[in-house]
Amino acid sequence: MALACDLRIAVPDAKFFYPVMKLGFLPQPSDPARMSALIGPSRTKLILMGGQRVTAEEALMFGLVDRIVTSEELLGTAHAIAEDTLAASPSIATGIKAMCDVAPRPTELP
Repeated sequence: MALACDLRIAVPDAKFFYPVMKLGFLPQPSDPARMSALIGPSRTKLILMGGQRVTAEEALMFGLVDRIVTSEELLGTAHAIAEDTLAASPSIATGIKAMCDVAPRPTELP
């Protein structure tokens, strides 16, 4: 589910995993590509093929989450992050999101 989010905030004791291989299933077709774009192919394989559980601190270091906050700060942080977007013109917010979604990954830059 975190892969479908534009921004990801976690609490310190959060764990991230995707046990499809252990369960004998293939992941959703878009998920490996999304995960690789966020954290790179090697770390994606660690989670998808290695079945590894990643701590919140590792997820932050990998780029899978954007911020770690306490459970008491979680809702306030989410509201603070969304505040400017909600106050902006929908066309501006949508335009900026579209521009960000098509930006090349750092490994694709010349």
